Amino acid sequence: MLVAIIHEYSKIKDYEAHVVFDAYKVKSKEEKFEDHHGVIVVYTKENQTADTYIEKNLYQAYQKYDQVYVATSDYAEQQTSPRQGMFKSTGQGADRGARPLQGFL
Repeated sequence: MLVAIIHEYSKIKDYEAHVVFDAYKVKSKEEKFEDHHGVIVVYTKENQTADTYIEKNLYQAYQKYDQVYVATSDYAEQQTSPRQGMFKSTGQGADRGARPLQGFL
């Protein structure tokens, strides 16, 4: 359901969307990537949290995009200083932003 909502939101806003799932306890030496109707879904590797993956890959996003939006429920991640063009939100805040769109879906 989350990926479907992000997909619709990204199409309406004309954003490229990535969803990162924490596979911290899954035995995998590499991240796994899947394309779900244009949404890139990432499953982290063993002993890697989703927030660690996001922080590690944000620099590449800054090189490619003028603005980067990150939604996370991790309190420590929310408190870090956002860079110019980066917008952070709680998972609940992002859900509130996408929820009105559900009436159109």
